[in-house]
Amino acid sequence: PDQAAGFLAQAGAAGDPRALTELARTALSATPPDPAQAASLARRAAEMGHHPAELLYGWMFETGAAGPANLSEAFAWYDAAAQKAYPPGLTASGRLLQGGLGVPADAERARRQVTESANRGDGEAAYRLALMLARGEGGPVEPDQALTQMRAAVAAGYVGAPAALARMEAGESLAAPAP
Repeated sequence: PDQAAGFLAQAGAAGDPRALTELARTALSATPPDPAQAASLARRAAEMGHHPAELLYGWMFETGAAGPANLSEAFAWYDAAAQKAYPPGLTASGRLLQGGLGVPADAERARRQVTESANRGDGEAAYRLALMLARGEGGPVEPDQALTQMRAAVAAGYVGAPAALARMEAGESLAAPAP
């Protein structure tokens, strides 16, 4: 482990975006966490266009992990990852678009992005798409497709999907907004 940490530090010092992203995650999970260091490392990797870093940096803005929360900035970084067709980026930016968080609400674009992410195997996207299809958010109500997507979310192990699937199969409404 010490040798691996040394190699990771060397790669980060050389400017490898994957190493910088991993070092940022390590700084966040350290005891005590170092959010300022994590933000600095994630920003460097994100500015290089590394989509996992863009997602991490966006998350840091969304949650306030490295300072005051800023949903507009979070969306900008999530969207940068989405522009590269990175499934978690598509899902995260779609979620903010759906809720109008940090950006004007756009249910149609959110549905397109979440659909693309679900088609690429993202479990959270399948869950969110199922809810959108069941409610007619961003397009028509499609109950059969909603069930298919919720089953995909269950198969992917997405938390909350088994309970939602049980409600759907029992004919219950899923009228509440997506969590």
